[in-house]
Amino acid sequence: MFFSRFHCDKDSVHLSFDSLTGELLEFYVRPGCDNLIKSTPWGMPSVFALVFPDGVATVPSPSRVRADPSLSPEKDFDGSRLRMVWNSVMLGDRKLDVRVTVTVVPDGTSAVWSAVAENNSGMPLVEFRFPVIGGMWLGDTPHDDTLVYPYNAGVKIPDPCASLAHKPERIYWRWQDYRYVYTVGGVCGYKNTEGVYSYGSSYSGPLSMPWCDLYDRNGGLYFGMHSENGICFLRAETADGSDPGLYLHFARQVQKTGSVSIENVVTAFHGGDWHDGADIYRAFRGVQNKNPLPEWWKESAALAAHYDFRYQSGGVVHTYSDMGAIAEQAELIGCDHILCSGWHIGGFDNGFPEYRADPELGGEEGLRRGIADIHSRGKKVSFYINSRIANLRFDNEKDFINENAVVRTDGSIETELYGDESLRFATMCAGSRNWQDRLVGAAEYVASLGADGVYLDQLAMAAPRVCHSDGHGHADSDTWCDGYRSVIERVRDITAESGEKLNVITEGISDKYGDTACGGLVSTFAYHHNGAFPELYRYTFPNHRMVDMVYPEKNLAMRPVHVAQASREMIDRAFVCGMYFWVYDLEQDNTFRRDEESRRYLCEAIAARREWMKRYPDYVFADERGIEVYKATAKHYEGDGEGIIAFAHGGDGCVILSFPAECPLKTTRKGSRTVIQLPDVRFGTVPYKKVPVKG
Repeated sequence: MFFSRFHCDKDSVHLSFDSLTGELLEFYVRPGCDNLIKSTPWGMPSVFALVFPDGVATVPSPSRVRADPSLSPEKDFDGSRLRMVWNSVMLGDRKLDVRVTVTVVPDGTSAVWSAVAENNSGMPLVEFRFPVIGGMWLGDTPHDDTLVYPYNAGVKIPDPCASLAHKPERIYWRWQDYRYVYTVGGVCGYKNTEGVYSYGSSYSGPLSMPWCDLYDRNGGLYFGMHSENGICFLRAETADGSDPGLYLHFARQVQKTGSVSIENVVTAFHGGDWHDGADIYRAFRGVQNKNPLPEWWKESAALAAHYDFRYQSGGVVHTYSDMGAIAEQAELIGCDHILCSGWHIGGFDNGFPEYRADPELGGEEGLRRGIADIHSRGKKVSFYINSRIANLRFDNEKDFINENAVVRTDGSIETELYGDESLRFATMCAGSRNWQDRLVGAAEYVASLGADGVYLDQLAMAAPRVCHSDGHGHADSDTWCDGYRSVIERVRDITAESGEKLNVITEGISDKYGDTACGGLVSTFAYHHNGAFPELYRYTFPNHRMVDMVYPEKNLAMRPVHVAQASREMIDRAFVCGMYFWVYDLEQDNTFRRDEESRRYLCEAIAARREWMKRYPDYVFADERGIEVYKATAKHYEGDGEGIIAFAHGGDGCVILSFPAECPLKTTRKGSRTVIQLPDVRFGTVPYKKVPVKG
């Protein structure tokens, strides 16, 4: 008897594959769920994809198998594990010596996917994608689906098939020597060389966690990686907005022959929304408590960022003798922590990696006195260090750079461009022990002068790189993230003059580093108009502290007008999500001190946040589970058998915090949820009795 499909059933999970090709045709959970795969357009990959320099190979077509039966996969299902083996693959008309072995282990309502590709073709494998599950939507229409994706801290993408395929609106902005391009109007993909609209980031750079969740009102699908698999991309793709169907896959970029694997990717059906997906991933990672934080950091709510010591152009706004006055200015915007950038030889986006005091700004003794001036005014100070790049213009650094930069497959070093087009920067290998020592040495240097912390720019935000050097000491070509974690741990072990360990903030936030860094900068301004949803990371890892930039409404030259127009929304979001405020204070380009109304609004929000931290430091972010608030944004926090609610009025003049006590708030029931009417209170605290949280 002929069987066109090969069925794999265990517990509630049902999968079926084409018997000839191995293409995935059905994927659902019983009872009450229809097939998640609702469209199978020709030419789209299934199960796996192998990207070579001149094309993509995936499961064969039925006509190919009929012409050459050896292309059909071997299949075996023993009741608990499915195993499929393709002994060769087709790339166009060429048959390649590449063996792909896939295993799928169903369990309850989930399945665990693993694969290895053994490439003996003689051609380098550029990228291995697995598992490729596509043509998906939930229920009877794709248009009510939502995808949450952990770009930086997170984005929320309604109707993802249509969103990914729509054309972005671009805004261009110049600040000093920098030319920026911003997209607005929602998340969108880009049409790649394969004709597919693709949206994806690498872990751990812009991708803060390796999982996503697709859901509608009836439940959803979790898609996450539960093993260390080197530098991986997580991509969401669609063929075309008019041909719906969402594709998800992980990808390793390898550029080599031999064996490459992707292990333990978990797909899990659930009956709720993205919170269920976050619960699954958190359960896998376990509770991640940070290393002990400096005591002052536990009480600090905001920093004032000064990038205007020496700019890239060479222009000097501040010298070290101004640092006392800078501390006094920070008081005006509610900040007790100063971040100094452009403080070193050569200045910002120029003098990397010459992290030593600039003689023209006052020299080493001048910097030591400046730090003491800040401390004498009761403030703390941290210093900028770029963790990624080194300027190629330094003759005395050429040998060091060439020996420790990222090496491409052709033996050349990786370079990047920032701002001034006459400058080029080498991308330094995070796995190089010498580069790690250089970064740690810079932190030790500022600590010796009295610094309280450092900011490691680009570390958890810029994309990691595969490095093909044999001389850096890294175990493999894609162990980039292990190198950076080592840097953070070593810097955190440095003792400041106060006797406390150094504070470390990274650019970007990642579960790779969040349990050892003190905070991660999420910069939601850059994607505020494109689905910014930092709640995704905040809920998944409530013990990791997030840092976010806020901006004034007026006299903002550093960022475009559409950022200034969202000023209060960004302040409100940072407040209700319990984030650390990053406040630029650049004399002519970006300061709240030239916008009195915005300054007052910000200061009141920071003061309320500081009071909240003092009285309820250990309350855990629970997002909006169990509550519903009209005419406001609210986030629920739980601790000590009680709860608090942080409110924001959508930038409409009210940010308040509600603390446990006798309840003056008017509440009603709406089904299983508690609806809270917001009281007419401006900036401060109002008492509130514990509200039961659903689930």
